[in-house]
Amino acid sequence: MAGYVANEGDRKEFIVSQPNGACAPRKAVYRMRDNSGGIHMTLRKHPKPTNRRQPRPVKLTPFDPVRYLKSDAAIAEYLNEALRVQDPKFLLVALGDVARARGMSEIARDTGLGRENLYKALSSRANPRIETIFRVAAALGVRFEVRVA
Repeated sequence: MAGYVANEGDRKEFIVSQPNGACAPRKAVYRMRDNSGGIHMTLRKHPKPTNRRQPRPVKLTPFDPVRYLKSDAAIAEYLNEALRVQDPKFLLVALGDVARARGMSEIARDTGLGRENLYKALSSRANPRIETIFRVAAALGVRFEVRVA
């Protein structure tokens, strides 16, 4: 609690700042009058709080690359980057992202796998056969190439 004294002739005002939750500090003003040797304090009403709005908290959403995989060039770049990382789990997740961008039901129909099985096969916890990976790649319209480094 902080305060200061303001002099106005024979009246003194003691202003006390009191924090009020998330709002700006409100001030209580006490008037002190000297009445025949004694001090009499009265409480004046609080001034109206300011109409400043508190900033809203920022809502963060997890990054989903599916929103950005609209063109064939973006899909090719994304899968090439997944291959450059040389992590098989990341490649599976990238294939799953591209399959979700193209439509998982359509890819499942083209590969001959069930949609639920395709979701499981393209998760980071899965260990699918290479045949499944090649089927998904063919259904997506992409192929893997080997080049001399």
